[in-house]
Amino acid sequence: MTDNQREWIRARDELVREIKALGFPEELGSQIAKLLGSPKAMSRMMGYLVNVKPRSAELIVDEMLAICSGPRRQVYVGFGRTGAERRPDHSCQSKILRYHSCL
Repeated sequence: MTDNQREWIRARDELVREIKALGFPEELGSQIAKLLGSPKAMSRMMGYLVNVKPRSAELIVDEMLAICSGPRRQVYVGFGRTGAERRPDHSCQSKILRYHSCL
């Protein structure tokens, strides 16, 4: 096992532990870690979880999507509308929330 793999596993375990401590299923933490993909992204999510302590899975998933999309890569539905009418495309969020509701 390489150092990068060990670092990823450590970051995943820490993220899962924090999500579980907030009262959410362990599987939600595992899926979030998998979708975030890197220890750096998981570290950003940990900062959010520790400081904000979200009360719903929707808030966690929304933050995960924000971390994944980054400041310049966000895709908007309704291109050409005014800024107030635009909304981010969170189709991935719907899939995760459907999964979470089955637990």
